[in-house]
Amino acid sequence: MLRFTSPRKGFTLIELLVVIAIIAILIGLLLPAVQKVRDAAARMSCQNNLKQLGLAALNYESANGYLPPAAKWSYDAGTVLGFDDDNPNPPTTRAQAIAQGDVNNSPGYDRHSIYAYLLPYIERNDLASRYDFTYQWNQKNGPNAPLIAARIKTVECPASPGSGSRTLATGGVQAATADYAPCTGVNPNIATAGIVASRGFYAGYFKNIYPTPQKATRLTDITDGTSNTIGFIESAGRPNLYINGQPAPTTNLLDESNPDETPSGDYLGAGFVTGSPWSQPRIQTKLTGWNSATNSYYGNCWVNCTNAEEIYGFHAGGANVTFGDGSVRFLTKSISSETAVSLATRAAGDIPGSDY
Repeated sequence: MLRFTSPRKGFTLIELLVVIAIIAILIGLLLPAVQKVRDAAARMSCQNNLKQLGLAALNYESANGYLPPAAKWSYDAGTVLGFDDDNPNPPTTRAQAIAQGDVNNSPGYDRHSIYAYLLPYIERNDLASRYDFTYQWNQKNGPNAPLIAARIKTVECPASPGSGSRTLATGGVQAATADYAPCTGVNPNIATAGIVASRGFYAGYFKNIYPTPQKATRLTDITDGTSNTIGFIESAGRPNLYINGQPAPTTNLLDESNPDETPSGDYLGAGFVTGSPWSQPRIQTKLTGWNSATNSYYGNCWVNCTNAEEIYGFHAGGANVTFGDGSVRFLTKSISSETAVSLATRAAGDIPGSDY
């Protein structure tokens, strides 16, 4: 008697395990490639954002004859560390500021960030048409309060954690954050600390102004050359403090970069960085270098060491910056202190190295 056997259906356990193992291997091979593509896309998008900012600053210069100010301060600032290049007598009272031409409808001082000036040049006329420079940037119930909560994608790096969702409560209002900052040069104390050779000039591409009529940097002021001078930098992840790629929620740092603070002044608060909203004047940055051994300012690390007023991006090996000619370059973490300082100053008369 003949017996007929039906064809086997399905897989044996061993065959299933082999298939699963093959799929796992393929996934393991593909995931890093997918991540690399994502990282490359984020880095390219970040570079494009910085390109737009660099061109916006140059378009502002074409229209006004000088670059946008890194920040407009008031009578409460201007006497610390030589932040003011041109005004030998910055105002110290509201009356003095108004006498020097300041227009101020706020009850106290009024300040503004570079991005308030650049709004028409980055296609945000919806904000520019309503922003009022005669009022403090974050005055509660003031005309600017509802505007500063608006996201501006041009100032957000997609590689930054929480990009597009970070806000900061300031003065009783919510403000959207930014991942890029205007560079105003180098803190002179870096030479005093013996990190670099003394130059005698430490101001950068962008300049802080004090009374409203004061003019910011003219291109003729950049005698080191626009192609050798950094404009905007990545300083990403704010308001959260990052050190060497990791959040630092328990670390307190002094504010070394802003003219309304002395070196022994304000702590930023554990785990936080000053100047995170796009609308906040304190977003301007004067570099100091980072000391990785002591986890403090004034050292030989200039890229991706901390986002506390330094160059910092969430890209492997370095961070993006714009130069004064509108170009965007990737600075590597291995950049030397002398080269970093040369690139961050506009008229020190030095020639930057090629180690970046």
